Amino acid sequence: MSEFLDQLVGMFRLQAAAKGIDFVFKRPNVLPYVVFADEKRLRQILINLLSNAIKFTQAGGVQFVVHYRSPVAEFEVIDTARDSGNRPGAHLCAVRTRRIGRLAAANEPVSA
Repeated sequence: MSEFLDQLVGMFRLQAAAKGIDFVFKRPNVLPYVVFADEKRLRQILINLLSNAIKFTQAGGVQFVVHYRSPVAEFEVIDTARDSGNRPGAHLCAVRTRRIGRLAAANEPVSA
């Protein structure tokens, strides 16, 4: 799972830097080696969330936070974009691996 996350982080750190905003990645010290989920769908969902967060954040930054409490991993994307009422604040999107598993047609391990 660490390799999977590092690939995503590497890609979006470059995009954030090119746009002149901060990108912060936080993860726990302990992560599972393998997560049973549809890797392609999990990757696509996280790419969409991170891509939109960077796209709509003009100043400040984006945080990608991973929480893990066995057996659930939770992914948060927090940005400093303004909401539709033009109020500043962080927007939070979380995806639990259990929900991803329900979306999957077949369980495929996400390797580390």
